[in-house]
This record gives sequence, structure tokens and C-alpha cells, in this order.
Amino acid sequence: MVIYQFHCERHGPADIEAPLGQAPEKHPCPECGDDCRRVWSAALLGRRVQAAYKREIDRIERTRAEPTVVNRLP
Repeated sequence: MVIYQFHCERHGPADIEAPLGQAPEKHPCPECGDDCRRVWSAALLGRRVQAAYKREIDRIERTRAEPTVVNRLP
């Protein structure tokens, strides 16, 4: 199953699970039942994954300014 993003005009974003490549163009809103339209985005850039990428980018940026000290050869 893959998480697809949809958008409800009344309730905003909604994540819907569906088999890979089988997400419909419209899906009922989990809150009100109105049709949600599918939001197209780059792969793996959904809200849940963005937080993990942001943490990793922050970690990489910190190592640029505060590199770890190597005490021995690897």
C-alpha cells in the first residue's frame, strides 16, 4: 500500500492508502464524505516523509559548521 495525498475543500489535506498505481482521481473525505481531489507531488515527498528529510538535512548542515573529530583511522 502507498499513501496518496488528497485535498478536501472544507477540511484540507487527507492521506489515503491505496495499492501502488491504483489511486483514484477523487476519493471521499474521511471527515465529511465530500469528494477530495488527488494532489500530485514528487515521490516520497509527502508530509510524513518531509519531517525525516528535514531532520537529515539539519543534521548534515550541523556537521558542516560543527564537524565531528576523528581520533583514529577508520
